[in-house]
Amino acid sequence: MVIVFPKDGAGVASLDSVVDYVNRGLVQERSKLRVLSGAYNFKGIALSMNQVPTTAGELAIISLWAGKAYPSKPTDLLAEIPKSQSYLKLSDAPFLESDGTKLTVQRFQAILSSSVATQGILLAGPPRVVRNSPTSDTCSVFFNIWDSQQGLTTAQLIGRSLMVLGRAIYIRGSTPQIGSPQCDRCWKWSHVSRRCPSKGSVCPRCAGPHREEHHRVLAVCCKGNPKVNPPVQATPVDAPCPHTARCLNCGSSHPANSRRCIFFNHRFDGDWIRGRYAALQDPSQVSGRPSRRQRSNSPPQASGSGRVA
Repeated sequence: MVIVFPKDGAGVASLDSVVDYVNRGLVQERSKLRVLSGAYNFKGIALSMNQVPTTAGELAIISLWAGKAYPSKPTDLLAEIPKSQSYLKLSDAPFLESDGTKLTVQRFQAILSSSVATQGILLAGPPRVVRNSPTSDTCSVFFNIWDSQQGLTTAQLIGRSLMVLGRAIYIRGSTPQIGSPQCDRCWKWSHVSRRCPSKGSVCPRCAGPHREEHHRVLAVCCKGNPKVNPPVQATPVDAPCPHTARCLNCGSSHPANSRRCIFFNHRFDGDWIRGRYAALQDPSQVSGRPSRRQRSNSPPQASGSGRVA
């Protein structure tokens, strides 16, 4: 199936005329494609084909000749195949440069974009690099591409190889990589909210025992303190919190739900997350069981200027 989207102001064309013009163009260009029928769909015209177009040139023919059926004769109609995501990976790719530095996501993205084997693919997002083990010098690189619903591009890519640091790395099929979940109650990783061991909600900005939407009202950093010298003014009611957030996972200056967090960057690497929590001595995340402090009746304790009065 190919969907043709008419431009604004192109006018109205009948289904029969669109089918007729496109078939005439395909015959003229000596293509084996043929339009079997047409139907109005997806704010455009869905053309049922005898086979799926496999090249940009075939879509260009359909676009050009479909335009001839419209009163204004547009030459730039959008013709595309309904798409879905396909999941691929590079197995045992190098993880380290010769000097020991790690290959970055940006480096692998550049390799995928420039390699002859993957030329012309459209990535659905940045690749995800997962080290095979904490001491390994190889990794798996997962990447999603936009593909036809029949997976034609994936079928052509699987088995091909591309060069990474002088090594031939083969493209394999993969499955959807969901990654580790982040709880939206306590903002820790590796469990969901319905299995959260925390006694109550935790603020991702200050780690106080309140939800983020109540941070502005409940956190001391925004409430101010007129009794100290000099007095600390409260944050205006209509203003966001101007104070520096503190991530309860990595300790950096951002909220725990920030995409800048190193935990977010490793969300597809469960071993890294478990190892990091182990290094921070957080048994509730390593074992999946609540720690002794979390089993108590006291709420999570805040730290710094975000503690609750």
